[in-house]
Amino acid sequence: MHINQRGAASLGIAIAISVSIGGMILLLSLISPLTSWRDALNINHSINAITQAATLSYQHDVMQSRCLRQTGLMNVQRLINEQQLPHDINQGLWRFDVTLTDLTINTWTRPSQIEVKLTFNHQADMQAVIGHLPPSKADNLTLIFSSPLRIDVTDNWAVFNKQTGCYQ
Repeated sequence: MHINQRGAASLGIAIAISVSIGGMILLLSLISPLTSWRDALNINHSINAITQAATLSYQHDVMQSRCLRQTGLMNVQRLINEQQLPHDINQGLWRFDVTLTDLTINTWTRPSQIEVKLTFNHQADMQAVIGHLPPSKADNLTLIFSSPLRIDVTDNWAVFNKQTGCYQ
């Protein structure tokens, strides 16, 4: 094509505009899945932090009480008060809560699992990230993530009272 040919400049501008619009459409179509993936990574990071904080808090209770049973209610506010979680963990499009599930052995109970509940404000927010998260259970606007609470008393059987669940 010759430079002095009629319409060459118009054709160049039309191609540039078409490529720009196509690039913007492609970029906009990728932003939503990438945002959902980023949110899922943030949620997963928070779940891991809550699980670790709950484990440490429970282990601290065991060290102080010398018993394997729960000495206090486990929840996110307790972990925030113990400065194991940031104050703003429950600000946004979802809220976390944590509980310990008890297991009864003989005459005493001890926690066996940590359950982190993730509750969304809107169904669309949950649907956007659920494909990137592996919940143990899903119910309406709540996803539940369970992980075992590992307790090893095998090296302390000599001073462990199997009837009460406490160390002597």
